[in-house]
Amino acid sequence: MASRKPGTVVERKDRDGYEARVTLPDGRRPTKYVSTKKQGWDWVSRTLADSQRGTLVIDDKRKTGDYLANWLDGKIGIKANSLYNYRLCISYVLPHIGNTRLCDLKPPQIKRSFSKLATSKSAETLNLTHRILKSALEDAVDDEILSRNPMRRMRAPHSGTGSRHAMTLEECRAVIQASEGTRWHTLFLLMATSGLRIGECLGLRWSDVDLDSGQLRVQTQAQRIHGEKGVHLVEVKTASSRRPIILPPVTRRALRQHKATQGEEELKCPPDLWRGQDLLFCSRLGVIYYRSAVDVVFKRIANSVGIEDATPHTFRHTVSTLLQSTGNPVTVAQALLGHSRPSMTLDVYSHTTKDALERAAVTLESLFGEKEKPLTTEAG
Repeated sequence: MASRKPGTVVERKDRDGYEARVTLPDGRRPTKYVSTKKQGWDWVSRTLADSQRGTLVIDDKRKTGDYLANWLDGKIGIKANSLYNYRLCISYVLPHIGNTRLCDLKPPQIKRSFSKLATSKSAETLNLTHRILKSALEDAVDDEILSRNPMRRMRAPHSGTGSRHAMTLEECRAVIQASEGTRWHTLFLLMATSGLRIGECLGLRWSDVDLDSGQLRVQTQAQRIHGEKGVHLVEVKTASSRRPIILPPVTRRALRQHKATQGEEELKCPPDLWRGQDLLFCSRLGVIYYRSAVDVVFKRIANSVGIEDATPHTFRHTVSTLLQSTGNPVTVAQALLGHSRPSMTLDVYSHTTKDALERAAVTLESLFGEKEKPLTTEAG
């Protein structure tokens, strides 16, 4: 008895064209309507080959927007802020690809979408949106909804790190000196001598600091949580962020004085109004600071000394650049800043200074420049 063919291509009676059908080992019988018999047999061959390789995905009518909505609903166990960012980034691409069938989504359409977004979104936002969308489509491959990720070979947009900069040592000193006599002086000095993120500074508790040994332990950070009021203390995200910091003596002295001043404020404050959480930096009532408050004060102080394009985060860039320009290995800056990879420190937080470029020019001149010939006098 002859074996049954795994596929058939028959002419349609109700309209022009052919109906191609194939029987898969698992019993499924997908169908494809084509214009010619050759197209039908070509489809049968491809379908059988994909089935044997384990890459076969049956045509799915679901739209990309529907898939992404279900994908977001399935993101369980991630923090509220992260989920909010996921939803926000996905909302940017939905107008461009949401109505396209997921199985019809191709790289050119995705690239056009990001080109349109580039006119209104920052480079950082584009980069994050690219990563999130690529991850969602990769999950579709894992779930055998797609045979391949259309973004697999797509490069992420430039992250825009070129716009970031560091202050010079003189500028950094000027800001710190201008803050003397204010309740912000110790905070700015700590940021300038530790490279801590602003959220990490505002989340520090006195139990995290040993002023005798000069060691500080980063464990929590101050953070707004989407959908909730106020600022919360939360654990830092990664193992590399949970790190020890050795404080220089100048910062230890400032922290001792700051602690004494804070103790006096607590004594003056009525007990029923004090909201202290053992924080290094808080209001006169012990309330945790909003980051925006620090941003406003820093900008005012920086502007007073002629610096108009810096933020509190600029201290972090400055620390990395100063450490490396004074001969410290990049791994030292990496450990201090809490990066998981040295490349992150080099790509994002190191900035070539004018002094470094001038030193490089002097070095190259000494290697390749012509030696001046001594002056000689003619005999006669």
